[in-house]
Amino acid sequence: MSIVANDATVTLNTLITVDTEGVAIDYLDWIVLVNASPFSMNATIGSLNFHIPAWYYYPIALRDAGTHKLIPGVQLPLKCLPTAQTIPGTVAVSTLHTTLFQTGEVPTVTFPQPLGGSPINLSIATSLVSLGLPAGTIIVAGQPASDNGTNAFPLTITNDGKIVLGDVNNPAASLKIFGNALGANQFTSALVLLVVPLIMFNNQPLQWNDNTNLAQHTVMLVDNNNVLTLSAIPGGGMLLNSNDGASQIDLETTGCTFRNALTLNPPSVALAGSVSGTVNCYEYIQGTFKRCLVIWNNYKSAAAQTLTLPSAYTFGAYFQAGETQAQTIEFLSGGVAQTCSVQATVAAAGGTQAPEVWTKSWSQGQVRTGFNQLRFTFTATAAGGFMILEGQ
Repeated sequence: MSIVANDATVTLNTLITVDTEGVAIDYLDWIVLVNASPFSMNATIGSLNFHIPAWYYYPIALRDAGTHKLIPGVQLPLKCLPTAQTIPGTVAVSTLHTTLFQTGEVPTVTFPQPLGGSPINLSIATSLVSLGLPAGTIIVAGQPASDNGTNAFPLTITNDGKIVLGDVNNPAASLKIFGNALGANQFTSALVLLVVPLIMFNNQPLQWNDNTNLAQHTVMLVDNNNVLTLSAIPGGGMLLNSNDGASQIDLETTGCTFRNALTLNPPSVALAGSVSGTVNCYEYIQGTFKRCLVIWNNYKSAAAQTLTLPSAYTFGAYFQAGETQAQTIEFLSGGVAQTCSVQATVAAAGGTQAPEVWTKSWSQGQVRTGFNQLRFTFTATAAGGFMILEGQ
């Protein structure tokens, strides 16, 4: 069974030799030091040295975990030298407790940690300072009564800037940051609630874990050119829902599916007739492939008028024209009307075309070259109709 050595009073700069008389090192596995004082101290066991923080529980393993042989250099007696008062204030408790664990015995807690309570009069202490300790040393720890005697510490703060909230016994940890009229920012095991903007820098991705191998995947990124990219997780897709929760657009590797009617409201390029009516051009697909709808409504002008397309056709286009009242529409490039192949006949073996530099009512055909303007010569009669253009 474990052996409790006589307690020693801790005084600054006074060497303590722990009373281990009659105890052989060969029969020990652990030594646990409980430094119930405001003084940090250096402990030596043979050639091994340990730094024991003030007000600290410090277990020391004497054997190699793999071979269970004594660590080379371990030798009694155990000596401790208090070197500095690291917890300021009036000393209320200053004792070193030592427990020796014999072969086969293991302390309940096998890692260093702060003690509960305080060795000083807290009405006098004004700060908590921890200096010169190894990285990862716990400087603040909290343990409710329900966790007493376990290794559970739902609150720990280490000296290298790590804060842990919650444990298996207290999983519903939370952090609240106040300072906004809308309420508090909350971070819990169930949600993250922000009442302030989430600000991210360019080229810093928002990432997600997949549910297969828990690999991280970038789902949103704004690059240095301020281009926003949204990406689905590999093997998945992307749904865009309306405000009623219904999926409207489904983006998959096989294509894009629109679940409802596709509503397009492109800007119009308008032309007002000097006599009456208007012409409106809606180029609702632009890029390598282009498509636009031209509408004239009660349109008439005293002279020919020109409309510039939002995006020029660089190779040519197929057209279908409705009612023009036998008046002409021309396809211009550099202000010059381009030649069209206007369908003349329809036949099973192949129809025929006629070369023209314009099109009129109820015609269809092909503009042979690129163009960027339409010229309307509707000077005789007001007309209403449509024309479709699609090409490249």
